[in-house]
Amino acid sequence: MNQKNFSAAIGIRQSTLSSYENGVVTPSNDVLLTIAQKFHVSLDWLFGLSENKVQISTLSDILWVLLQMNESNELRYELDINNKLPGDIETETQKWYAGLRFYGNDPEHSLNANMCNFLADLQKNRESLESYFTGKDMFDMWKKQTLEYYTSKPVTHKEIEEGLNEIVSEYNVTRANTVLGQREDYRRATLEGQVVTEFKHSSKAAHEMLSFVKEIEAI
Repeated sequence: MNQKNFSAAIGIRQSTLSSYENGVVTPSNDVLLTIAQKFHVSLDWLFGLSENKVQISTLSDILWVLLQMNESNELRYELDINNKLPGDIETETQKWYAGLRFYGNDPEHSLNANMCNFLADLQKNRESLESYFTGKDMFDMWKKQTLEYYTSKPVTHKEIEEGLNEIVSEYNVTRANTVLGQREDYRRATLEGQVVTEFKHSSKAAHEMLSFVKEIEAI
């Protein structure tokens, strides 16, 4: 997030934010409170009284971290969702679960490998703590050392260029209209048993229709 976006998010001028950063002006308590609330960081951390930057007090705080991670340029996670169980019944072999998957060798996301290494390390240290093989002091020491190490790995966030939202919205409307417009053609072709033969060598729009079959059937 750049200076312009950050100052807008907390409701101050960019020049005022520059004054804060250069030590010319000290932010008021109201500004610090706004920062803490907007960006889910603790006031103790802002005042230098604690090393705990992120304040986690509700599920919303955790979701905010996941959403921020989703907007990172250096990290990418895939969602692994299993919520369709046979007969809607959970068994020993079929569980309702959701997970995040990071591919360590993803060339487009440079911190995925670090995340994989961290999660493997976390698994080992958590199991050691929960089995009472190591104590909480050792676990806290590992946490501190780990956080200090990864401080040197900066994360940047995606920024949607001005006007891009409108372009994406217009594309989605056009795409939806295309799907709706092809609905009757698809159903007619289905009734005549010609879905494959009629569209196999057809136009690009018809080819796209086959990709949207599930969307069409859901309408």
